[in-house]
Amino acid sequence: MSILLPALRKVRDQAKAAICLSNLYEWGIACKIYTGDNKGRMPDLHEYDWITPLYPYYKDIKLVLCPSASKPYYIPAPEEDLLGGKFKAWVEWRDYDGDGEREIVIGSYGINMYIGENDIGDRGDMLWKTILMKGSAYVPVLTDSAQSEDSPYPTDDPPLWDGQIYSRDPKDVHEIRDRCIDIDRHLKHINVLFADWHVSRVTLKGLWRLWWHRDWVEELKAAGMPTEWDEPGHWMFGYPD
Repeated sequence: MSILLPALRKVRDQAKAAICLSNLYEWGIACKIYTGDNKGRMPDLHEYDWITPLYPYYKDIKLVLCPSASKPYYIPAPEEDLLGGKFKAWVEWRDYDGDGEREIVIGSYGINMYIGENDIGDRGDMLWKTILMKGSAYVPVLTDSAQSEDSPYPTDDPPLWDGQIYSRDPKDVHEIRDRCIDIDRHLKHINVLFADWHVSRVTLKGLWRLWWHRDWVEELKAAGMPTEWDEPGHWMFGYPD
């Protein structure tokens, strides 16, 4: 049994990762239809909300959940949001079915806030606003995440430990940590839906090489890749590039 259990656990984790990829593929279909109806534009993200505008295109709210992070730490009081974690879902309240009442949404995917149109912070020139961009195969739309939305920067530091997420304090710093979650969730990878609607596994270090916003490539060249993970003892030391 001691020999078999690790192998069985790995098979189980691989199955969960496959279901997660399938969920994101379904999201790709929903987003493709939505953008087809809206001249190539993703939902307006002024209210940090992508669940509600996309709801008519997917209907099954369970698609918001990765099977490796399907439950929150606890059920918060009504109207209270809750951050997720490496193996825990986030919680928010949305009127996703348009009946005028806000309902609890438990999820484990997060949208790239640069993909839609929003006026949150001084980021107007960085926004893609449309999925009709050159290099769409490198632009993330949805990923595994401990929060429902983030705006990463190339200068974001990797987590100091496995499972450290962006806690909103300090604000707008190291938001990429919400995606850089995993030593076991998906075998040192996360799953990503890209703007050309393909779905792929991405290494944790590879998150810094995705084109999160319009100026990402130039800013990453100026900032350089993080170096912390090259130090023996860092939890990401030896992880695949």
